[in-house]
Amino acid sequence: MVRIAPALSLPLIRPIQWARRRVNCCLPPPDAGEYRFTVNALDANAPVLIVSKAKFDKTLYLRGINDDWSPSLPVSYTGRGAYRITTAVNAGEQSYKFAEEDWSNPNLGLADAGASLGVGGEATLEQGSNDNINTNFASTGNYVFSLDVNNKENPLAMLQPENRLPKSMYVRGVNGDWGASFPLTYHGGNLYEADIDLSSGAQNFKIASEDWSVEYTVDRAINLFEKVEMAPGGGKGNTTFTLNTDTSVNFTFDANSANPTLILKSNDS
Repeated sequence: MVRIAPALSLPLIRPIQWARRRVNCCLPPPDAGEYRFTVNALDANAPVLIVSKAKFDKTLYLRGINDDWSPSLPVSYTGRGAYRITTAVNAGEQSYKFAEEDWSNPNLGLADAGASLGVGGEATLEQGSNDNINTNFASTGNYVFSLDVNNKENPLAMLQPENRLPKSMYVRGVNGDWGASFPLTYHGGNLYEADIDLSSGAQNFKIASEDWSVEYTVDRAINLFEKVEMAPGGGKGNTTFTLNTDTSVNFTFDANSANPTLILKSNDS
């Protein structure tokens, strides 16, 4: 391992040396905040540690919606490299970008000039692109614009109508209860969450509406703190995980990508 000196410029790229005895890395960050640690181990004998800030240094804005190119719509950072904004959009063709106030960095447009971002779809963006993002909105309404900036040079943009799914969704099957005993709280912007006290042992569940007309599953075993994609669950197996002790678990269900995502976190860890 290597010791990282106090003088730190991000992104930091350092080689890592494997040692027979454990030696900690020392990383004094320039300021408090969320950081992303990535290890490139393509060369197993010389892996590389990359440390970067998870979010942009400057406030990010959605610019151009409804012909308003001013920095009037700030996009909220929600953690783990994710940004999100819900806003009203008029029907018709819209051109827009994600950028900071003076259009320097970030200034995100389409990576492919011939591409577009459809409602319910995804598109790769590029820092410094001269090409706007284009979307044809069939109807006026509220829409959720999301960004995954874990790759800051080529973030992933996602677009969904607000209230894409029923507002009442449930975690069904945990603790052996397949009824509607464990509702997810709807926070708006297609984001749902619940804290549930669970018993130790194997747990099986799906995310579903009260009448089972909408249901999602991973159809395999998952781990706590693992971000997983869910798929429509009709006719598919349950999502499973195992707890060593009784504990409270947070379920965060995000329906803003083409396949909704789920993260389970122990509230007692």
